[in-house]
Amino acid sequence: MRPRVIRGLVAASLAVVVAAASAAAESPQPTAGPEFSSIHSDQPSWSPDGTRLAVTRTIGLGNTFRIVVMNADRSSPHPVATGFSPAWSPDGRRIAFVATSANYKHYLAVVGADGSGFQRLFRIEGDYYERPAWSPDGRVIAFRRGLDVAVVRPDGTGLRVAIAHAAEPDWSPDGSRLVFVGLDGAERDQIVIANADGSGRTRLDLPVESPREPRWSPDGRMIAFTAGPAVNDAALYVVNADGSRLRTL
Repeated sequence: MRPRVIRGLVAASLAVVVAAASAAAESPQPTAGPEFSSIHSDQPSWSPDGTRLAVTRTIGLGNTFRIVVMNADRSSPHPVATGFSPAWSPDGRRIAFVATSANYKHYLAVVGADGSGFQRLFRIEGDYYERPAWSPDGRVIAFRRGLDVAVVRPDGTGLRVAIAHAAEPDWSPDGSRLVFVGLDGAERDQIVIANADGSGRTRLDLPVESPREPRWSPDGRMIAFTAGPAVNDAALYVVNADGSRLRTL
């Protein structure tokens, strides 16, 4: 495995460690009060330059979520929005996320990394939103909407379904393909790769149980993912983008 690929995979793993450690060894918060008295951090996302992390913090009894941005050494944590599933824009200036409102309605939104410039992209009642992912050129955001992967421009225009019956999308480094988890038929609970327009779907047919969270390596040659019967009983795997050489990490 090339050093650059190893660094990319290790960085993703370290994000989990750093985010979890932040709950146990917290620097002074800029926002005081009971909402930060009981916290759990997950869904870490590295900024493109590797200097900052955006995480989802569960507040209190677990019915309130905050997007918190901090330096990589856990210093200067500050909340930027109410919601979950943060994803940095390629230029590191904005964060896409699933916003939550007082009545627990979800919608896709974008906010500046400093908490300014909040923008709701759209909301369709009854839809389920999850896992936004910016295209490498920053022109569109892919995300799960209901049972499909949809894309939308950062200004809220151009909403459309890109890939039907799919979840957990991630862009290839060159922006030409998406990897995702299939939700229907022969693709159900399988890792699938397709062109960005949804054509050329290829199922990897991996001999693992319930693969989740596929991520491209920085050079686009491999895909890392977790698999197992439950989130707390899962292993980390890597496989070539053509489905060959499956191995555990």
